[in-house]
Amino acid sequence: MHASVKNYVSCKTVTIFSDSKHGSQRNYRFYVKKKNVAFSSGNMDQYKSAKYELRSERRKAKRAYSAKLEQQFQSHDTREV
Repeated sequence: MHASVKNYVSCKTVTIFSDSKHGSQRNYRFYVKKKNVAFSSGNMDQYKSAKYELRSERRKAKRAYSAKLEQQFQSHDTREV
């Protein structure tokens, strides 16, 4: 049974990272890495600015995800939700 299902159903591998949140925008991981590098370097000014950029990017990602969900609810497309 399992082998026959593999023949007819396509499989997709999804990689999940611990920092892939809020709709997992591509830039989000970049800002997390930037903040971690700034923290490791010990430069507090660089760390503060990187932390602010990450927080700003997180807000943008939350808004984008919220808008996407709202649009799907408005279109009554329950399959996509």
